[in-house]
Amino acid sequence: PAYHFQAPAYWMNDPNGPIYYQGEYHLFYQHNPYGENWGHMHWGHAKSQDLVHWEHLPIALAPSEDRGEEHCFSGSAIVDEKGTVHAFYTSIGPKTPAGDGAVQWMATSEDGLRTWKKYPGNPVLTEKLHGDLKILDWRDPFVWREKDAWYVVLGGHPQGGRGAAFIYRSPNLVDWKFLNILYQSQPEDQEGNWECPNFFELGGKRVLVYSPHNRVRYYTGDLQPDYTFKPGYHGVLDYSPNFYAPNCLLDGQGRRILWGWIREVKGPGWNGAFTLPRILTSRPDGSLGMEPAPEIASLRESHKKIENQTWNTRSTVLDERETGCVEIQAVFEASVGESFGLRLRPAPDSEITVPITWNRSTNQMTIGGQTFDFALDTGEKNLELRVFVDKLIVEVYVNRRICCTLVVPDLRPDRLVIEGVVEKGPARL
Repeated sequence: PAYHFQAPAYWMNDPNGPIYYQGEYHLFYQHNPYGENWGHMHWGHAKSQDLVHWEHLPIALAPSEDRGEEHCFSGSAIVDEKGTVHAFYTSIGPKTPAGDGAVQWMATSEDGLRTWKKYPGNPVLTEKLHGDLKILDWRDPFVWREKDAWYVVLGGHPQGGRGAAFIYRSPNLVDWKFLNILYQSQPEDQEGNWECPNFFELGGKRVLVYSPHNRVRYYTGDLQPDYTFKPGYHGVLDYSPNFYAPNCLLDGQGRRILWGWIREVKGPGWNGAFTLPRILTSRPDGSLGMEPAPEIASLRESHKKIENQTWNTRSTVLDERETGCVEIQAVFEASVGESFGLRLRPAPDSEITVPITWNRSTNQMTIGGQTFDFALDTGEKNLELRVFVDKLIVEVYVNRRICCTLVVPDLRPDRLVIEGVVEKGPARL
């Protein structure tokens, strides 16, 4: 990939501790600095002033083998009342295995996030907080400040139970109290475990994002006085199995910005990438609005504009590009035609295709190999597609509220054919 964020080399997965600090965006991420496969989890680190161009920094966290650590799993970062930055993460070792013995550690930076010192009294959270409640796969702390206290949400599941998020409170980031099971998966969802929970306020509602070893989902709703969550809307954050384990920050403009890990995207010497930064907003029906950060527009170079075009044939070539790095914005009149959209090919005669189409009669969207329900909202008259092709990555936004991130290894890095397609037409751009 040319413009999706990656580690300098080797393996990377979950975004960790994204934070806006002293005018810069910092990204941390799960990283194996020794090879292309998962293992030896460290926290990689990079920073940016514009969300587009990133400077790689030295590794932030490495396992402390002398203290029994083998991995520094995922977590979050915060700035305390004194301006000091702390990172929280799940510590894994032979005596603290991920399945049934994980503990949570804290590390602190006092030099602008360059170096980190682990708290001598680690761990700061252990399973003793839960009393007789046994929690398995307990990991991925998400910390925030609210009024006069600190809170953290962690994922996992009660022994014998379904995926859940758990909430805790502390006056000082060290002494924590278990408050409640924030929310637990519903039986019909068949979610046995939750990872990487994010819990934050947006537009007057609380948002709970979680990764259930399948499509990443979210709830919006309200936090109750007993520290349980009452949901009002349940949605999908990204319709691709390649998108997982997102994490987010609040920046200096008050924007909630999220990144997800793109898995199964790899090549010689590297494995993994992040999505473009996504701006999350609250919509009236409780769902999330999702758009790429506007800073991405700084990557634009030459462009071609097509407008007021109608076609009845099954396909028409809209453009051919001598590059595999393209942004496409397409607005279709939704009342014209029954099934229509775009199709990507690596060459004009290639049998490899990536459809991005909507069927108005069935209210279904197809993006690559993923098909899912999508209906226009009241007042929406157009199907608006925003597509980012980055060689083998295809990231799609639909009507500013639906996302799907694909990995298509057979796309060519030096050529792209963009077609308009229609069935039971016509189609009109």
